[in-house]
Amino acid sequence: MATRVRLPIARSCTSLPARSFSALKSAPKPSSTRSSPPPPHPPSSPKTSSTSKPALSSSSSSASSLKGLGLSSASATKDKKASKAKAKAAAKSQTEQQLKQIENMMTLPHMYPTMDMWGGKLTTLDVEIPRDIRAMLKAQPRPSLSAVWGALSHNFNNWVKNTYSMYQIARASAFPRPDPSPSSSSPLSQSSSESQSTLPPFPLRTRQLFSPRIWRRLGNLQNNRPDAWLAQLRRIAMRVYLDIGKAVAEKDTTALRSLTSGAHASKVTKLVRVRDPGSVYHWRVHGTVSEGKAALEKALFSTEKGVPSPATIVSLRAAELYLAKEEPKRGNRLVIHALVRFETTQSLEVFTKNNRSSPDVVSPPHRMVEYLVLEKIGWYDADWTVREQVYESV
Repeated sequence: MATRVRLPIARSCTSLPARSFSALKSAPKPSSTRSSPPPPHPPSSPKTSSTSKPALSSSSSSASSLKGLGLSSASATKDKKASKAKAKAAAKSQTEQQLKQIENMMTLPHMYPTMDMWGGKLTTLDVEIPRDIRAMLKAQPRPSLSAVWGALSHNFNNWVKNTYSMYQIARASAFPRPDPSPSSSSPLSQSSSESQSTLPPFPLRTRQLFSPRIWRRLGNLQNNRPDAWLAQLRRIAMRVYLDIGKAVAEKDTTALRSLTSGAHASKVTKLVRVRDPGSVYHWRVHGTVSEGKAALEKALFSTEKGVPSPATIVSLRAAELYLAKEEPKRGNRLVIHALVRFETTQSLEVFTKNNRSSPDVVSPPHRMVEYLVLEKIGWYDADWTVREQVYESV
């Protein structure tokens, strides 16, 4: 008969030390190797294995970066459009304000008939010294093709502006007319018969533009004939040039005020004031220019090759700056600027009051080339004046 074996379970259980509830609560939890379960995937995306997680994260980051770039480019485009719209609105408002200001200025002459709203501080129009193409081609080293092309385009643009200015002056009949009353003080005054023979048929009408003869006159700024449209302006320019040189030498500020304007008036006045009051200046122009009226007329309109004219108009600009509704009481609406090239032989001698020469200041006869801008305001009863000196770029 089998015997029963009693296992010491109860004994072993009873032999365990008793623990209180507080001790069990404060005991550390056993460490577990299981990690927390990953968050559940969204229902729209299927669950993938753990090996595809880096690829998924990189693709999602690139997608988000592309999305950010798209948003940034869209916002930049919107900002550009907004800035362009603001610039257009600002330009439109500025143009409207300027037009309103011009309209107000056009009505002001009715309220203030003695006030000149248009002849204030004027800027020099865009007269230009033409480029010497022949001198460029002869220079060493030879200029590049781009430099030659730039000089040609520069001269062509100047010619186009000259032709249009000639047309404007012809329409307004604003070319200077020869003086019918000869004056003994002026070496360039003409008799009445000469002045009648050189009067051009103005004002120019639109139908006359189809005449080749008119086009030859309009496009030929440096016409060297005595009856050219600008012949009298060349005479006036030479007279003004000689009178300014004489007034500067004699310190005649009254004559300078009537012969100059703008920046040139300030320049020559300052030149006179800084001179030594105890010195006497003798300024001379040599050659045919100083040999009387007939010699000067011959020098101005010489047809001899290789002999430069003492006064040559190289650039001409005309603009309608009198914008009132009514015509001016005298003259025309134009402001005319002519750039004249003066080429003369000059000398300067300085003496003391005891008629002793100063060898340090004596200048022997030498060739002088100057570019001066002559100005005529059409609605003023005033002569041509020199307003600025322009220098040739090196």
